[in-house]
Amino acid sequence: MGVPPTPLITEAALDGCALPEKDKGMCDGRYVAGELVRYDVALQLAGELGARPGAWMAGVYDVD
Repeated sequence: MGVPPTPLITEAALDGCALPEKDKGMCDGRYVAGELVRYDVALQLAGELGARPGAWMAGVYDVD
């Protein structure tokens, strides 16, 4: 497993988005890092990433 081909997480603010999805904690189709403290948003991201065997952690990468 490696870094996803497109970033799942952004540092953007929801109020500055062209396409905000406040209920999902997303900006322009990517999760907003500051919104991941919300339990429902964290669960949604975990569901999108899928099950991983063993211990794991999520990382945030700046690819721009």
